[in-house]
Amino acid sequence: MSANHVKRKRATSSNEDPASKNAPNEPELGSDDVSETETHESSSSEYSDSEAEGEQVPAKRVKTAEEEEKNRKSRAEQKTLLQERKLAKPKAPLIQQAKKIWERLRQKELKREERRQLMEELMPLLRGNVKDIIFKHDASRVVQCAVKYGSSSQRDELAEELKGSYVELSKSLYGRFLISKILKYCSAVYRHAVIQDFYGKVRRMIRHKDASMVLEEAYSQYANSQQRAALLEEFYGPEFALFKHAGGHSLQDLLKENPHKKPAIMRHLRETLISILGKGFTSIGHLTIVHKALLEYFTYAEEKQLVEMMEFVKEHLVSILHTREGARVAQLCITHAGPKDRKIIIKSMKDYVRKVAMEQYGHAVLLSIFECVDDTVLVDKAILCELTRDGLTAGERFSDILKDRYGGRVVLYLLCGRNRKYQPQYVIDELRDLDVIRAKTSKKDDSTRHQQLLKAISPALLTSLTENCEELIRDDNGSAVLKEAFFVAEGAYFILDLRRDIAYANDNVPTSCR
Repeated sequence: MSANHVKRKRATSSNEDPASKNAPNEPELGSDDVSETETHESSSSEYSDSEAEGEQVPAKRVKTAEEEEKNRKSRAEQKTLLQERKLAKPKAPLIQQAKKIWERLRQKELKREERRQLMEELMPLLRGNVKDIIFKHDASRVVQCAVKYGSSSQRDELAEELKGSYVELSKSLYGRFLISKILKYCSAVYRHAVIQDFYGKVRRMIRHKDASMVLEEAYSQYANSQQRAALLEEFYGPEFALFKHAGGHSLQDLLKENPHKKPAIMRHLRETLISILGKGFTSIGHLTIVHKALLEYFTYAEEKQLVEMMEFVKEHLVSILHTREGARVAQLCITHAGPKDRKIIIKSMKDYVRKVAMEQYGHAVLLSIFECVDDTVLVDKAILCELTRDGLTAGERFSDILKDRYGGRVVLYLLCGRNRKYQPQYVIDELRDLDVIRAKTSKKDDSTRHQQLLKAISPALLTSLTENCEELIRDDNGSAVLKEAFFVAEGAYFILDLRRDIAYANDNVPTSCR
């Protein structure tokens, strides 16, 4: 500290009021700051006093009647101007009239005769103008409502007017809902016309966010087997988009009839799939047409091509396990993959193990993991621990999985393996088909792997069986798990407790239920 500063400090302290000495650590102020500080302190002290006494801070100034009237007129002028701008747009008066009818037509509790009269009023407004107004969000809802509640002839009239514009509408944020309504409510003639309009444009539509949803709806819900084949064959190359064969081509038949075309077909199929998987879709779970194309690629592609495709597919496997084709793709991926890729796939499934175990097709993927992954420690931590962990709410307990039709099969596989008594024949056949590939990619002996997994799940399994014995013995799936665990699971010290609980349960089970 400088000497001049010390002198100034002493001079200031000598001129202090004696009363100020009783307030230690008070900041020192210059003469220029006194007035501002006093003003600030006085104002803050007033607010603190008012708060201490429970008084409210003064409210905002109330507007006068003259100001309120001025604001009201300003809002009215803005509303009028907005209305004028709307009416200046093409077909605006027509849309306004149609919306007034729509407000009554869309009511669910409307009587049939009233709805018929409203449709009679609405159709003259829409007739000849549907294409002009359908891309507007409010008018689109009017037309959708007309398709939903109109008679069959009125629906077909609207669908006829839109003929040739189905693909364009599918790409529209609002128009795509109308195509869904036409597929659902119109006659088979126009349903076929919509699907036929998609021919030659499938590869473009599947990359479009809105159009892909409409294409998937048409493919999975309304197309017959021939139409599905005709839509799917466009993945094989431009030749099959331009020249349609009656009934379409399956990839198996194409490769059988023209084996020399296999390299070109597989190249086009790979390019299409990579463009979809690499486009940035958050999920392809809803696109079953893509699941089918992936399965065909994994079935007929060479080993090197499969490894390349797995780099794009492995991040999407969790989202496609709910379909038969998607689950089979996941099984093939896991069987063909190396240790590093298997680790990535298994870790991506960690948060969804319980849900996958109780899915009709997804549970078979867990069986493939148990069969081919050599790292049983990883399987224990990422799969078995999640499978046996009890949740906080009802329906999330391990015992609920044991009682589930598909969840019980997962646990029974760990106990009994490929036992036809508990596993369907098609599941055993699918697992057997992968044995040749598994022999190349897995090194650990099957019996060793099975014993390690059984040892890992036994403690949690026997604990759950002991705690929920009375509940499980009354259930078909739960009782099967209980029976097999009785003889196979590791942990003999639980057997006496289980026998006691079973005896108690049998005493309380009606004779008709035994």
